[in-house]
Amino acid sequence: MSYQLSRRQFLLSSASVAATSATVLPGCKLQSNNNQTDQTHRIALLGDVHFHDIHGDFGFNDNEVCIRTMQDSVGSTRMFNENYFVFKATLDDIVAEGIKFVILVGDFSDDGQEAHVDGLKRVLDQYSDEYGLEFFLTHGNHDPTTPYGEDCDKTFLRSDGAGIKVTSNQSDVENFIPSDEVDGVLYSPKMQSLGFMPLMEKLGRFGFQSQPHYHYYETPWKSDKLEDRVYQATSADGTYTVECPDSSYLVEPIEGFWICSVDMNTHVPLDPLGSQWDHDAKGYEDGKVQKPQVLAWLKDVIKRADEQGKTLLVFSHYPAIEYLNYSADDFYYLFADSSYNHKRVPTSETTEELIDCGLKLHFAGHIHINDTAKYVGRNGQTLVNVQAPSLAAYIPAYKKITCYGPDDFEIETKVIEDVPEFDSLFNHYENEIDWRTAKGLDTHWKSMLEVSSYRELMYQHLICLTVNNKSDDWAGICAIFTNQNFHSIG
Repeated sequence: MSYQLSRRQFLLSSASVAATSATVLPGCKLQSNNNQTDQTHRIALLGDVHFHDIHGDFGFNDNEVCIRTMQDSVGSTRMFNENYFVFKATLDDIVAEGIKFVILVGDFSDDGQEAHVDGLKRVLDQYSDEYGLEFFLTHGNHDPTTPYGEDCDKTFLRSDGAGIKVTSNQSDVENFIPSDEVDGVLYSPKMQSLGFMPLMEKLGRFGFQSQPHYHYYETPWKSDKLEDRVYQATSADGTYTVECPDSSYLVEPIEGFWICSVDMNTHVPLDPLGSQWDHDAKGYEDGKVQKPQVLAWLKDVIKRADEQGKTLLVFSHYPAIEYLNYSADDFYYLFADSSYNHKRVPTSETTEELIDCGLKLHFAGHIHINDTAKYVGRNGQTLVNVQAPSLAAYIPAYKKITCYGPDDFEIETKVIEDVPEFDSLFNHYENEIDWRTAKGLDTHWKSMLEVSSYRELMYQHLICLTVNNKSDDWAGICAIFTNQNFHSIG
């Protein structure tokens, strides 16, 4: 590998990019000769879109918009509403680039709610039918949140600026008590978080089910029927198992090019009936124990791809290598807790197992950061893990991948600067400010409404997030990482 772009380099480089709709940063090349041939394949890879359908119908606001409160957004690692605009703008950019294949590496929805999944499907259908894009998805820890679905509730923004709780649980309505923050409640079955099977049915044409034009399709379970794609999830104490779906698949959309989606979601049953589940979102760390069949299948896929001369692209929602430049322990001790998802960092033992599978290049999301990590195994084999940043966080970007051959990849990181209509919801947030001010509630995030670009909005979101969740010293650390002056928003 001739170039490695770390998270720190990504942040420092992007601090001075020109104000264009997209800026290409230095890429990661694996033996690239840049000689484009008929065997060249171009792919866009998007991480953690967390799509929120702002036109979803939950029965309030006279169907004008269906958006979360900004107060909720600045308490989360992702924006909840503006990701609608950046997702469509990114797809427009991908169309303009002439790229055909688009991979969403998990967390493509907010929390798997039916309304947002239906909205995502409408967008994917539109770009598939009108522009010929082919989408390939994998599940993340937010889609689904549990194997068979569960009730969900979120706080949305009412037109007068108040918060309103929307829930799929009728008992939430019956037991609701108003507060200054949340003034009303509304029941909607479309707030239900879907399980694996409904998601794979609704989004089947996007990799989860075989399509007539595919050259080849398979799953680890010797069948592509949804009901056969299951494994036995074991309880923490090992006393019982419960059937759990898996969505891994291998597809050959065009001859000679294999796309392998590895579902490393693992859900641990908390009762023998499968009514409650635990999900630590550790990915390969738990997946190698709970469903070793998938890793055995991946090893076989890699072996066959090599024997048949296929160009193979492997992705999962979860990283295969530590993604913090081997500084995860430093962050852990700095904050004296589990910040930075310390428990989700893959161990070297797990990475070694993936190398033993023959894996050389892997793409992932989950962490909302841009990173390219290299690991040399005990057998001398190198594994490169490429982390896709999130469009709904700072710095918003996606990956462009060019495959020239089985061992010849070029990877670029494309930053999203300007997004049409990114500020079209600001008048609703002004109403929220008025409501909160009248109630004496915090509005420290109001400076976010003064930005002039989507990327700047995401930067201000990061600042607000750190102020909400960490000390002023942590906000200062953030300013150092981004090589920009820290703006007080107190």
